[in-house]
Amino acid sequence: MIKLIKKIVTICLSVVVIALGVSLIIKSLAGLGAWDAISKAFSDIFGVKIGDVMMVFNMACIFGQIAILKKQFKLPQLMQVGVVFILSYFANFFTYNFVLTKNIQAGSFIMSVLLLVIAYIICAFGVSVVMCINYISMPLEALCLAISENTTKLGFGRIRQLVDVICIVICLVLMYLFKLENIISWGTFVGMVIFGPLLDMMMPKIQPFIDRELK
Repeated sequence: MIKLIKKIVTICLSVVVIALGVSLIIKSLAGLGAWDAISKAFSDIFGVKIGDVMMVFNMACIFGQIAILKKQFKLPQLMQVGVVFILSYFANFFTYNFVLTKNIQAGSFIMSVLLLVIAYIICAFGVSVVMCINYISMPLEALCLAISENTTKLGFGRIRQLVDVICIVICLVLMYLFKLENIISWGTFVGMVIFGPLLDMMMPKIQPFIDRELK
């Protein structure tokens, strides 16, 4: 029981770290990752906080899992709801309220690059911890897995990649229609290049600690 509590607490803290990383990516003004860019686009269009939009889209992913998996959707998977609330709350907190981050703004290209790289390192650390614990999945990834295993012959990686492509296309259309800025940009593609290798670098270093302390 104690290790289970430690797992849940560690996951919650890791999601807070991910939220900080997402906020700093926004502050870099270099463009967001495909999934977060959708939230930023609708946030700018409707004038609501990005965390609130993230909550809507991530909850939709959970409902999508329930619709696909039906009785195969297990009760522990509902813990994704808690992940969604933590991620959404702290994305808003770090972006709009926290004194050390709310006023951060990339004033030059060099600053934008540095901020973006730092942000992706922070995000990769948080995601690596969650993946190494392997107890609760992020809603989008869980939905893609459900789709790949139950509705199509396409593998998880191909489905997840297809989601990114669809998100980028939608964002580009919205940027054109609503004259949005800093949604999809060079930083989006930098993230696509460096995020995977960052996970590959961090996870082998984090896994022994997780195995020793939490499993």
